[in-house]
Amino acid sequence: MHATIPESPRGPIITLSVRQLLDVELGLYLLTLLSDDADPSTLPDFLQSDYEGAPSLTPRQYRFLSRAKLLLAHLSNREHWQMMLTAYRESRPHRHAFDIAADGRTCTAKAVGFSRNRLSILRKMLVG
Repeated sequence: MHATIPESPRGPIITLSVRQLLDVELGLYLLTLLSDDADPSTLPDFLQSDYEGAPSLTPRQYRFLSRAKLLLAHLSNREHWQMMLTAYRESRPHRHAFDIAADGRTCTAKAVGFSRNRLSILRKMLVG
């Protein structure tokens, strides 16, 4: 991970590259499509597993998951995903399209501001 950590009077500021931010948010967006209460830490499980026979996913969800496996294969490593999530949580939240709960177990899409436009871009990425 190539997150930069510049110093500020309040301590280090974690920043993600645009690509890293997009990858994290695409992963979080996928999780919201697959399950209403998906734990953000479970993304590698979805990306590594074969969910073709899982009865709980709809055909549309299978399509999204298949597309995401191609786009986010590098996030199937649990340690890498956790580092990216940590950097996302610690970076400036006004740039985020998702809010992650303080306990880190749920995420929700923001419904205001520029994040709505970003969510439409994420949707188009998974639709293909």
